[in-house]
Amino acid sequence: MFENFDPGAREVVHLAQEESRALGHNYVGTEHLLLALFADTGLGGTVLRSFGVQRGAVLAQHRGIVGPCDRAAARPPDPSALGAIGVDLDEVRRRVDAAFGPGALEGTDAWRRHARLRLTDRSKKVFELAVNEARSLGHASVRSEHLLLGLAAVEEGLAAQVLARLGVPPWKVRVAVLERLRRLA
Repeated sequence: MFENFDPGAREVVHLAQEESRALGHNYVGTEHLLLALFADTGLGGTVLRSFGVQRGAVLAQHRGIVGPCDRAAARPPDPSALGAIGVDLDEVRRRVDAAFGPGALEGTDAWRRHARLRLTDRSKKVFELAVNEARSLGHASVRSEHLLLGLAAVEEGLAAQVLARLGVPPWKVRVAVLERLRRLA
């Protein structure tokens, strides 16, 4: 699916994965795509920022809707904390390496960092709508503005809900993107 994405749109997808990992999630949802668009230098990020929406406000709304994120899952074990209860992390690593091969314990953390994250049904819908938007606008590739249009169109997605709570309803996003594209044409 991503073969039709331009480098900027691919970077948004990559950053969405990083946003998900940073929040301790094991999926990429519409909220992660929205957060990733703040770093986008293309039209999608430009339009998003033009509404005066701040990344911190999006995170605060996210926490208000879904609750605090579990970042503990993304952190490695703390050797001093384990040592306080009598666990020697170096000894545990040595025994795991002896039983399962060198780096076996660390391999689990590396796998988590580099494993593909599951796309939610709503984020898949965003990608599908972005492809359709690009085609309907006569564009050869999917760009960040198409991703923003897709995010706005999936109104049941967390991204659209957060934007609406921040005073940016989906129709305003669509109008702003299409107006910018018209001016650039």
